[in-house]
Amino acid sequence: MLSLAHVEPRLAAVAREIEATGSAAEVYDREWKLVWLTSQFRFFAGDRPLEALGVGEHAVQVRTVALDGMVPVETGLRWMRRNIPRMAPDTPGGMDAIRALLPAEYDREVGPLEPRPPETLWWGEITYHQAGLPPAQTRYLTFALHDPDGERIGWAILYLPAAPASIVSLITRGNQGMFARMAELLDPARHETAILFADIQASSALARRLSTQRWFQLISEFSTFADQCVIESLGIVGRHAGDGVTAFFLAEQVGSRAAACAAALHAGREIVCWRPEELAAGELHINAGVHWGGALYLGQVVTGGRLEVTALGDEVNECARIQQSARDGVLLASKPVVERLDLEDAHALGLDPLTLMYRTVGELPGVTPKAVRDAGGVPVVSVPRHDATAD
Repeated sequence: MLSLAHVEPRLAAVAREIEATGSAAEVYDREWKLVWLTSQFRFFAGDRPLEALGVGEHAVQVRTVALDGMVPVETGLRWMRRNIPRMAPDTPGGMDAIRALLPAEYDREVGPLEPRPPETLWWGEITYHQAGLPPAQTRYLTFALHDPDGERIGWAILYLPAAPASIVSLITRGNQGMFARMAELLDPARHETAILFADIQASSALARRLSTQRWFQLISEFSTFADQCVIESLGIVGRHAGDGVTAFFLAEQVGSRAAACAAALHAGREIVCWRPEELAAGELHINAGVHWGGALYLGQVVTGGRLEVTALGDEVNECARIQQSARDGVLLASKPVVERLDLEDAHALGLDPLTLMYRTVGELPGVTPKAVRDAGGVPVVSVPRHDATAD
């Protein structure tokens, strides 16, 4: 957290408490001069330093200069019309002084404003821009700050999701650590990454045997389990397609190339051993493949209907073919993955890199023409299972 040494002690105490909640917020003194922006607010403002974001300036100047471009023009004008009359009673010089701070074009567009009696609490809604992403909605709650003796010491503007709590609760059920790792991929770029694909073998036949409701539950249970395995290994869950799972383990996030490869293999080994209680051994097989991408292009895909991380690169397609070539509950690891493991991790996975014998995907039994075409020359090895039901 940046220093609050320049902030009046009572306001500094408030700023620390708001910062600790992880909220996006602004803190102003009693005359509406900016004293603090939380780290989450600065993130949305491009992580610029406080000085560049208008510390010491009136809230209107912060909007029209330091934060200009963060919101559409009409949204900014609507904010002015709603907030200037409410800020005027506590701004020296009142409404006229605030309007004198506005650029001429803003002053004309804002139009006439009616004075309002003093208020201590109000809210509104704005649209904001973030580079490379669709426009988003948020709500703000503005409230007065008082010390224990009741003296007005300043103001805070707290930003809230523009959605009911029932919808927000669906998002917050996700793992915050993984969401933080996803947030690091806001700007697409190349990364060293271990890739994991997993899928239920012959799922169509199993789906015909089970009721539709039970099949849906089974897919949900499997996806939940697989996602948790990925999360616990510091990976990022990728796209779910039917009963398939993808995941990415970035070397920079897990700690090293070796650690990323080990994390992907440990997660894959857990996933292939999953089986619902009502199915006997041999009735359900999960196959997985792990491959290495030295320069995968990863980034977020954010639309009005989804938020996910996706990756592009030949190795992604190769990993999918490796997984499709596994049979009967097997985890296949490519040679580039195994040879990046630390010796201790390799032994923990039941692998001895010095004595392993690989087969290419094209040499595996039952391999499809597509797998031969896309990954036929990739050397792979089966990773020993750790469960007692291994065939």
